[in-house]
Order: sequence, then C-alpha cells, then structure tokens
Amino acid sequence: MGLDLSKKYQVNYVVTEKMLSDYKGYGVDIAAGNGMNGGNLPVPATYIISKEGKIIYAFVNADITQRASVASLLSALK
Repeated sequence: MGLDLSKKYQVNYVVTEKMLSDYKGYGVDIAAGNGMNGGNLPVPATYIISKEGKIIYAFVNADITQRASVASLLSALK
C-alpha cells in the first residue's frame, strides 16, 4: 500500500532533495528513517467521516503548529 492512502487524502509532504541534504548535514537522515516512504512525511490532518462514509469535515495543514479547533469539530458534528 505504501503512500497510496496518504496521497489520496493529500496528507503527505514531499521533502525536497535540498532539504534532505540539509537535514543530513545536521545528522538527520529523513529518508533512511522513513524506510520505503523515503522523503515523504505525514501532514497533520483531522477528518470526520459520516456513517455513510462521506467526509463531512476536513482540516489539513502542513504547518504542524496549526490544528483543527474544538469549536469547528463540534460545529461539523451538529
């Protein structure tokens, strides 16, 4: 399966070759630590899916400091 699901939901961040090289310079080998996923990292995401399988709420943001608010989640559930 690999990255099929994360690509379908667009929650994978592709790290550029330059960034991979820069991180290696600091002793962090993202590609090696990620195994078969190489330079792909997960993007934080929150989904609410109905019983019928329909996505009724989605929050996706590559900025890891941003998260869905409780108010927006509760509003989606009404």
